[in-house]
Amino acid sequence: MNHIIVDRVTPSILYVPGFGSDHTSSTFLAIQKRFRGPAIVECLSYDNFNPKSAEEELLEQVSAHYLSDLPFHDHVLLVGSSFGGYWANQIASKLNLPFILVNPCLRPKASPTLKEAFKAKRLSGNMKDLKDSPIRPDLSHFVLLGGQDTIVPPEYAAECYPNHQIYPAEGHRFTDLEPLLTKIHNHVFVSP
Repeated sequence: MNHIIVDRVTPSILYVPGFGSDHTSSTFLAIQKRFRGPAIVECLSYDNFNPKSAEEELLEQVSAHYLSDLPFHDHVLLVGSSFGGYWANQIASKLNLPFILVNPCLRPKASPTLKEAFKAKRLSGNMKDLKDSPIRPDLSHFVLLGGQDTIVPPEYAAECYPNHQIYPAEGHRFTDLEPLLTKIHNHVFVSP
């Protein structure tokens, strides 16, 4: 396992992109542009179609930011969008990390979009390895939800997480990323 050497005050913002997305996503690029320098900003990668390896890959990447003399939650923030929100929630729950989610797919087996994608790749059997995300409102979190999201409707995540806000004009892909960037800033640079 590789460890990234950072000083005690350099936070890590780790972004988990949505299904089929990567480091070229507009959300990650906005986070990188705003926070690279005062923070380590990294886009994590995972195998969308292999849940077993995806979790291992993500745990290894997040663990690389571990500092043995400082608790994870003091310097690592997970941010995830859509299916990446599912994985950010999974990893945050396992490692007790703070997280910010955007339109998270907390119940992937209930997602017609994911079912179709797995079916198209003839990997429908792999969906059995996807479990509903553990709900951890006890962890430091915030969830941004698009009121017009038809891919991952906001109601379930809103029920699960008290610290959420529904943006009525937004769909699945946020066009105005300022609320997300403000939440990240407040968590990383303002919260005690």
